[in-house]
Amino acid sequence: WRTPMTIQMLSDHLWQSTWMVALVFLLCCRFTDLILVSCYAAFSLAVSHTFWWHSTTPEVYTLFAFLLLISFYFFDQFERVSRVTFLVYSAFFLGLAASTHILAFLVIPAIGLYYLLSRSYHSFHLSDWKKLVMPTLGFIAGFSIYIIQFIRLSANFSLSEIMGPVVGSTF
Repeated sequence: WRTPMTIQMLSDHLWQSTWMVALVFLLCCRFTDLILVSCYAAFSLAVSHTFWWHSTTPEVYTLFAFLLLISFYFFDQFERVSRVTFLVYSAFFLGLAASTHILAFLVIPAIGLYYLLSRSYHSFHLSDWKKLVMPTLGFIAGFSIYIIQFIRLSANFSLSEIMGPVVGSTF
């Protein structure tokens, strides 16, 4: 199993995992303002058996968690400085996470619930819909990797071959 491709994939996963530990430290520092607590959280992730087991298997979990954490980081930046650029970055990385794993779509209802429970819900009017255009385009740009792959795949295979027994069958 020690082919050059496998070694490259393992090093990519380990690189993403190392950055995830650093992002956990930064986010904990930002929320708690306590370096000791942030070190504890990052160290707990760094020595977690489950985390490193997933980071060394050729699966999508580490990349998905990494992209989701970056999306959360940019959303936090948007909450702090209210620049739409950070919201677009957050939506872009959320789109990349959604193209990696379908669980990223569970973040969208959570963002809606956060928006409803926050104070900014009452200040939003229907004329502010233009604020949502750029983040939506950012999400589509990130998700376009999956869309392009689906289009390329559907050129060679029928939908029933792509989706398997799910399409057109009863359970």
